[in-house]
Amino acid sequence: MKKIVKKVVAMMMAGGMLLSMSGSDVFAKGNYTDALFTCFAVPSTTKYISPREKLDATSATVKLTQAVTPVTVRVYGSSLDTGTAYNCTYGTPKVVGVSDKYTYLPNLVKERNYRYARLGFSHSGSSNVILIGWWSPDSI
Repeated sequence: MKKIVKKVVAMMMAGGMLLSMSGSDVFAKGNYTDALFTCFAVPSTTKYISPREKLDATSATVKLTQAVTPVTVRVYGSSLDTGTAYNCTYGTPKVVGVSDKYTYLPNLVKERNYRYARLGFSHSGSSNVILIGWWSPDSI
C-alpha cells in the first residue's frame, strides 16, 4: 500500500512540475523585445508611434533616452496596425522623462481584444519636442 501511495505522490509531483513549466512558457510568449522609436511631439496634440502586436496582458514598457521635457504617455489599442487607436491606459497616464530605467505602463489592450498596441505622447509645453527611446508592448 505504501508503494502505491509513493507512486501516486511521485506522479502528482511530476505532473505539477510539468504544468508549472508549461505555464511559465505560455507567460513568456509576449512581444517583450525593445524597439527603438523616434517621434516629433507637438504641443497640445498626441503623437503616436508605430504599432506593434500585443501578445499578452502584461504592461507595456518605455524608456526615453532623449527628451527636453517630460511627456505624458498613454497606451492605445487597435484591431489593425493602421486606423483608429483607442486609449487603453489603465489608471493614471504616466509622465516620463529621460531615464536609464524602464517605466511600466499598465493597459487593457489585450483585455479589450485589440491586436496591436502603440504609445501616444503628449505635452503641454509651448515648443515642439523630439523624443527618442525604447519600448515594448509586453513585459516579462
